Amino acid sequence: MPEPEPAVAAPSQAPDPNAPLQSLLKDGGAGALLAAAAGDVAGRRVEGTYSANTQFGTVFAYHLMRNDAVDRDVFRAEVMLLDGVGETHQVYRGLDPDLRAFFDSVKSGAPVASTLATCGPAARSLAAGLRFRHDPNGLISAVLRAARMTNLNAASVVTAAAAAGAVAASTFHQVGKDLFLGVAETAERALFEIDGEEFRFSDMDAAALLPGRIRALCDLVDSQLREVVGTLAEDNGPVGIDGVLLAIAIAGNKNHDAVRLIDTAAQAGGSDVGSITGAIVGARQATSMWPWRVPNDTWFAEIGRRLVSGETETRDLPIPYAVEERPLLKLDVLPSNED
Repeated sequence: MPEPEPAVAAPSQAPDPNAPLQSLLKDGGAGALLAAAAGDVAGRRVEGTYSANTQFGTVFAYHLMRNDAVDRDVFRAEVMLLDGVGETHQVYRGLDPDLRAFFDSVKSGAPVASTLATCGPAARSLAAGLRFRHDPNGLISAVLRAARMTNLNAASVVTAAAAAGAVAASTFHQVGKDLFLGVAETAERALFEIDGEEFRFSDMDAAALLPGRIRALCDLVDSQLREVVGTLAEDNGPVGIDGVLLAIAIAGNKNHDAVRLIDTAAQAGGSDVGSITGAIVGARQATSMWPWRVPNDTWFAEIGRRLVSGETETRDLPIPYAVEERPLLKLDVLPSNED
């Protein structure tokens, strides 16, 4: 009787781009910062990599790990290091004009915060949603102290707290109406914290409307993504802080996979909306590979893991400036501090 032929192995399948990175811990929320960077890349403010708001947000993440709160003087010095102070070079990419103006004002010795309604503070504050996912008061305090350093638009500051609150809620797998109602409560708490400081902020009236506007997102929970985008964005994209609301509305959708949600957000609102959506969606995912190549992906995954686990050690991690300087050294395109 002839021996049976050996079994032929089935051809290997192409790796699922959204498959977990098995070498990394997949605890709740740890994938948020990697997904945020992926959303930034997808938004293409800087071709092939992430932009200044992600860089700034990574410095914020380190600051929270080291301090568990925001020391504004120390934090200002840390973010300025990446803009070329002393012997360092300017390594930020794709800076918002208002953030560029803030950095310049710090260098002149007279810091001036922006009063523009913008998604920037929200895109830069996402790490607080991981660090303080069990501590709403700590989350709001950290976001407000960090956001108001660069921006004194009340609506921008409150939506920054709302976005970080959405990240925190998503680590507990909140989605849809549960997510929106929880985020609205975070916005109300943030408004309470700045109540009585009208003289410091612009756009207080717009900020006061935000909890109601966020609750109204519940009406879109079963809508098609094109309807969500059409409701919150104009032909050229969302205006001002509407980008944050769009990010929350898209991320709360239960009817599409994570890649579709991030891609829609990035296409509709660019890097900031893609990044905020990515963080919220990524917080309820395992730490994943994404279709967009993210430089330093394992670094972002490890920072997310440490924020979620409450670790305070950063000495074994590369400093953000060193990570961001390296590509410039390879390309021999170090910018001048005088530019």
